[in-house]
Amino acid sequence: MKHVSFYIGSVALCLFSMAVWAQKPKKEMKKPVTPPVAMKETQVYLGNSLLSGGEITKHQFDSLVAQGLKTDMGVGTVSGFTFSYAERGIFEDSVGNPIERVELLSEVCKGDTLPAYLKSSLVERSKRGDTAYFEHVAVRTVDGAVVPGKSMKFVLTK
Repeated sequence: MKHVSFYIGSVALCLFSMAVWAQKPKKEMKKPVTPPVAMKETQVYLGNSLLSGGEITKHQFDSLVAQGLKTDMGVGTVSGFTFSYAERGIFEDSVGNPIERVELLSEVCKGDTLPAYLKSSLVERSKRGDTAYFEHVAVRTVDGAVVPGKSMKFVLTK
C-alpha cells in the first residue's frame, strides 16, 4: 500500500511540475537596436525670397516677415515654428553711464506666419542691431509627414 501511494504521489508531482513549467512565460528574443534615422532638414526661406539668414535691412525684414515662412516648391508647407527676437537697447544707469541691454521675446507660432499683433509690433519696434531667430521649424510635406526645417537667424541693418 505504501508503494502504491508513493507512485501515485510521484505521478501527481510530475504532472504538477509539467503544468507549472508550461505556464512560464517564454523569454523573448531581443531584437537588434537600430539607430534612429536622422531626418534631413528642409530649407526654409523668409517670405517669397531666397533669404535663409544673415544680414537684412529693416525695410526688407518688415515686408518679408509679413509674408511668413516658405519652403522650396513641391516640398510642403511650414506648419509651425518658434520665433525669437532680441531687441537691443541702450539705457542710462543712475549716474548717466550708457548700458546696453537686450530684451528677448519668444513666441511659438502655428502655421507659417507670425500672429497679427506680433507683425504690427515688429514694424514699430524693429531697428538696426536687432536679431530675429526662426527655430524649431516644422514642415508638413505633401505626403503628410512632418520633417524639421532649417533654423534661420537674421541681423537687422540700416
